[in-house]
Amino acid sequence: MPAFVFCQQDSLPKSGIQLKPGFYKTYEEFLNNDPSITGSFTTTLLRVSKKDSTVYAAKFKIDELDGPKGKVWGGCDGTYAYINFGVMQNQRFYRLQCYGPNPYFIYKEKTLMSPGGGLIAAMMLATSAAIPPSFELFFVNAEGKGRVGKKKLLSALFKDDPALEKEYESKKYWSDKEEVDFIIRYNNNKLLKK
Repeated sequence: MPAFVFCQQDSLPKSGIQLKPGFYKTYEEFLNNDPSITGSFTTTLLRVSKKDSTVYAAKFKIDELDGPKGKVWGGCDGTYAYINFGVMQNQRFYRLQCYGPNPYFIYKEKTLMSPGGGLIAAMMLATSAAIPPSFELFFVNAEGKGRVGKKKLLSALFKDDPALEKEYESKKYWSDKEEVDFIIRYNNNKLLKK
């Protein structure tokens, strides 16, 4: 399913929450909207495609920063929050698509294959490079880690909301859009309890 079907296009600014720009050293800083690393930086938004302007990630160009150095959990440009997530060449800041302690994000993955060596490996690499990247539904779990949006992991997230968990468990399969709706409802319930 294409990411633009289940991304919440421009939903975050309408919530009324004023996000502070900067970088979150930890998940707790994100939860408290209190980035410990602040300063001057510019944000380049990454969109799903030329035909779909939904923002799924961002790159930051640092001019000057104050605060602790080293790896960061995420960042914020003052409008959107992002999680620093990925492996190898896919490491980037993915836009959190809803508010709450356990938001979801869309992970863009590009798989390149080159088994063995020689001509066959070169052909496989060229073929796999031509395949468009795929988008996967991920969410932030209770420990602040990005996890793929699979049934077992989402069920574990919903355990502290018995009514929502029961509804989620009532069906064997949910579409990405339906799973996103559950994640949004779960986060809204958490925010209402604050």
